[in-house]
Amino acid sequence: MNSNFPVDLVRSQFPAIGNSETVYFDNPAGTQLPNQVFRAMQKAGVDATANLGGAFARSIAAGEELARAEQRAAAFLGANDPEEIVFGPSMTELTFQMSRAIARTLSPGDEIVLTNQEHEGNFSPWLLAAKDFGLVIRRVEVDPESWRVEPSALEEQLSNKTKVVALNYASNLTGSINDVHALTKSAKSVGALVYIDAVQFAPHDIVDVKSIGCDFLVCSAYKFYGPHLGVLWGRKNVLNDLPADCVACTVQHPNAKFERGTPQYELHASLNGCLDYFEDLGQLLRPETNGTAAIHAALEAAKLHEDTLCERLVSGLKDIPGVSIFGISDPSKMKFRVPTVSLISSTVPHKVLAAQLASAGVNVWHGHNYAIRILEQFGHDQNNGVCRFGIGHYNSANDVDRAITAVAAAHDKSQAVA
Repeated sequence: MNSNFPVDLVRSQFPAIGNSETVYFDNPAGTQLPNQVFRAMQKAGVDATANLGGAFARSIAAGEELARAEQRAAAFLGANDPEEIVFGPSMTELTFQMSRAIARTLSPGDEIVLTNQEHEGNFSPWLLAAKDFGLVIRRVEVDPESWRVEPSALEEQLSNKTKVVALNYASNLTGSINDVHALTKSAKSVGALVYIDAVQFAPHDIVDVKSIGCDFLVCSAYKFYGPHLGVLWGRKNVLNDLPADCVACTVQHPNAKFERGTPQYELHASLNGCLDYFEDLGQLLRPETNGTAAIHAALEAAKLHEDTLCERLVSGLKDIPGVSIFGISDPSKMKFRVPTVSLISSTVPHKVLAAQLASAGVNVWHGHNYAIRILEQFGHDQNNGVCRFGIGHYNSANDVDRAITAVAAAHDKSQAVA
């Protein structure tokens, strides 16, 4: 166990957790919020509730909060230019918007490559855009041994007609981390745009869009302890060239033209509060750091803590009769996954298992979790799907042990009934 990680102090920063007996393993669908988020939201409500462009203090404050959120979101994703950040209601909404903008620049017969590992938020938008604009969809299967999208499999689907490759950084069902650097390099060899869904990766590790070399990367703030806000980074020259559906008087900045309507000021402030939280934690762990370096310090320490818990969870679950892990479970390959862990039970329907876990105070998700393509590829019923556990840095070893005990008890109960 990473004994140096101050998990008790971390837990005390989250009002929903505090001394709660609930085990929050529903994190892949949305995390709890730290105090800094609530304080930032309240302050914005008091001091910065006004539309942009006014000469008065509240309008100026709202603009400053937005500018700060853009700058810090860019730095969080490894970029420099705040005009490369587009905010929206969710990752899915942003992907619908970008997929159609990109599709309008393509020609009938051009190809979009998708993977079977995608959350539907990075699959259905491209599928529908292809249908409407006469484009061709090509699919890449997940390797059944590595549980990842391998560059060789992607390369088999690429051609001189490939214009877009959409892929995820880490699976929201199996937790597998793709080698997005290698996959991007392959896609770029045929001149394709690369669109990366980093929703499951961003809460658990450092993102660096410049190192990856992609053209777009999108994530969800509410998956990394922030507000319900989608965050998209797009390469500036690409954003500049894309058409945007917006009202006539919209300022044609590369990002603003995609942000329709009144900005979500309280959410921008809340995102800043979330990043304040990580910066505070990083400075506690490494006092010599500040700004983005402190945020990275927090993420690095949290990753070590989460990885230790993930190994403990996977090991305990796979030892339960009737349970198998849908994803990487080899201890020597755990570095290729985030702590999103799905199990398949051969004896307990996952809806029943999730309900029994809830009654034991363990929050998990069940079903397809919007990752229907990989379940289809591996021949699993989408309705039963999996039972999914997601570890966050506020989780503890006791949380893991309680979850394992509850899963074992549910399976013991099913065997007794049988």
